[in-house]
Amino acid sequence: MNFRCFFLAVSFLVVVVPVPAQPSPRWPRADRCFHEPSQGHPYSAEFLLTSVQLLPTGDLTKHMVKEFQALDSRGRFFHGSDFPPSGPRAQSLPVLVSGHICDPEAATQTMWSSWDKRTIVLHLPARAERLGCWKSDDGVFTLNFETSSHPVGGPNPGDSDPVVASEPESPSVVTEELGTTQIQGLEAKGYYSSWRAFGDGQGEPPYLNEEHWVVPSLNLWVSQEVEYPRKANWTVRWSRELVSINDSEPETYMFQPPSTYPVTMEMMRQVSCKDLEGPKPPESPHLK
Repeated sequence: MNFRCFFLAVSFLVVVVPVPAQPSPRWPRADRCFHEPSQGHPYSAEFLLTSVQLLPTGDLTKHMVKEFQALDSRGRFFHGSDFPPSGPRAQSLPVLVSGHICDPEAATQTMWSSWDKRTIVLHLPARAERLGCWKSDDGVFTLNFETSSHPVGGPNPGDSDPVVASEPESPSVVTEELGTTQIQGLEAKGYYSSWRAFGDGQGEPPYLNEEHWVVPSLNLWVSQEVEYPRKANWTVRWSRELVSINDSEPETYMFQPPSTYPVTMEMMRQVSCKDLEGPKPPESPHLK
């Protein structure tokens, strides 16, 4: 198993699961957009993401998010999420809906969120110009082609099987194959990994167990479960479960932002990579 690919997939998925009572818009990073059109088989799928956190009282709290993915024959990729509100005001707050469309052919990344009810269309640099660092006009979106050769947030659906290792295994990871099974009529391969204890557990979790199942014909992770140590205020279990899947051309509406949202066009300009340097983002509270 490619440890780097697994880490990217887990870190992206876990971070977006819990939602505060008053969520703020979270735009995807520009480098999540695939640099080349995917040649994968078209599909559309719905998932249920569940995050279980241990409270100081010993009780468990659960957050669930609906996730939608689709890939069409043009190589466009759609990712959407429905975040239910949480906290004491949850009953009075609407579900936060967000969407992201990557169109490598048009070199655009389209994003929207029901939080501020607007759509952003980010025009990415032409393929021949994808060198060095870039920043959008408003400074929100950045690209660094010196450090990023593929999208953040998991393997490109057009790449080869993401669980095939392209570099040596980490010595602290033990991985075993679980064979094959049928998941909603599709053949899936399973893998189980265990991270041996390291460090003092004050930062990242000292160890975890992870199991996932991949449908090779779609190059899609259809099931994943991660277990962390039982520690107060830490996420102790996270899972991604396939609800439904259709291995055919997705509906056109999945690649259209809400028609009522105003559209903002953002262009990108090349900048010095030093301009992108800044304070490190805070660690995710969902892994503590």
